[in-house]
Amino acid sequence: MTRSDDLRAGAAAAGGAGVAIEAAASLDSLRVDPATPVTAGRADTAVKRTQVLLGLTLLLGLLMVASIFVGSGDIGIGEAWRSLWNPAGSTTDVIVRDYRVPRTLLA
Repeated sequence: MTRSDDLRAGAAAAGGAGVAIEAAASLDSLRVDPATPVTAGRADTAVKRTQVLLGLTLLLGLLMVASIFVGSGDIGIGEAWRSLWNPAGSTTDVIVRDYRVPRTLLA
């Protein structure tokens, strides 16, 4: 005996069959067919989630690079790039390598 059958029987015994039939019909409409695949919408959700995470990762990378090039010192992008990869011990190298890179990594 199912839940909706229990409701119908109980309501018939109490004299309120109309209410029980409506409740049983609403319970019947909530049943899920076991043959219906539940994973149909999950693939789309997984793809969208992956795309969003990839986009946010790229944005984070761009912001990290921008953080190294931006600061209160008047250092151009080319100078900052050279200071990162070919340090010569200049003031620019110290600013970029000792202040901006740690600031970026801590953020």
